[in-house]
Amino acid sequence: MAVGRVLEAVVCALAILVVAIEGLSINTNDKNPIVDEGQPATLSCSYTGNPTISWKKKVGDNLMFVFLDGNLVGDLEGRAEVHLGGNLDIQKTVRTDSAEYRCEGIEGTQVGEAVVNLVVRVAPVKVEISVPSSAQIGGSVTFTCSAPQAYPSPTYTWHRNGVPFPTVPGNNPSFKNVSYTMDSAAGTLTLKEIRSTDSADYMCEAKNGAGSAKSSSVHMEAYKVNSGAIAAAVIIVLLILVLLALGLFYAYKKGYLKDKLPKISKKKKTAATPASTLYEQADDDEGDFRHKPSFNV
Repeated sequence: MAVGRVLEAVVCALAILVVAIEGLSINTNDKNPIVDEGQPATLSCSYTGNPTISWKKKVGDNLMFVFLDGNLVGDLEGRAEVHLGGNLDIQKTVRTDSAEYRCEGIEGTQVGEAVVNLVVRVAPVKVEISVPSSAQIGGSVTFTCSAPQAYPSPTYTWHRNGVPFPTVPGNNPSFKNVSYTMDSAAGTLTLKEIRSTDSADYMCEAKNGAGSAKSSSVHMEAYKVNSGAIAAAVIIVLLILVLLALGLFYAYKKGYLKDKLPKISKKKKTAATPASTLYEQADDDEGDFRHKPSFNV
C-alpha cells in the first residue's frame, strides 16, 4: 500500500514537471539565421507573459551562459546586446559565433526554451595548392587544393591555362582527350594518363556562400623517359668497367704493378745482448758499487 502511494506521488510530480516545462511558450522567428563574417546577426526570441530571459551558447558538449541576470558574459560581452523583447543582437560577427544558441525563459514554475542555430560564413582568403613541377608521360599525378580559413567548407574548381575543368569529363572539347577525376568537395584533381598536352599552368578556385578566392598559378611540365638513351648509358658504363678490369689484370701479369705495391719489410732478429755485470748502489761503507748477489762466487 505504501509503495503504491509513493509511485502515485512520483507520477504526479512528473506530471507537474511536464506541465511546468510546457507551460511557458518561447519561440523564435528564425531557427537557422545565416550571416557573413563581420555582419550583424539577430537571434530572435519571443514569449508570452513576463518570464526571466537568459541566453546560452553550446560550446562542444557544454552549454555556456552568454546572457544572465541582465548582463552579457563570455565572448559576447561588449559586442552584443539583448533587447527587452528577448532578441540577442550580435553587432559584428566572427567565425566562432557559429553555434547553437538557446533562449530560455522562467516564470514561476513554468520553463520554456527556443533553439537557434547561427551560421557565420567566412569567405576563402588564402587558397593553397600542391602541384609538381614535372610529371612523367603515361603516369598519373594528383593535385591538392585547400582553403582552411573558409567556413562552411568551400567547393573547389581546377583550371588549366585559365580554363576550368568541367565537372563531367568530355563536356568541354578542350578536355576531350584528358583522362582525369576531380573531387570538388575534397579539392583534388587526378590526371590518370599524362600526355604531352598536359604541360600547362594549373590553378585552383575555392568558393562558398560568402565569396571566392583563387590560388597562384603553378606550371607542370610533362616529360618522356628516353629508354634508349638510358640503356646506352648503362652499356657504356659496363664496357668502361670491363676494360678497366682487363687493363689492371694485364698490367699485373706483366709486372707493371709489382713496383707499385707496398713492400713488407722483414724485421731482423736481434741477438740477445750478453749479460753484463750489473751493479747496484751499495751502502756507503762498501764503496760506490757492489756485485749483485747473483754474480757473487
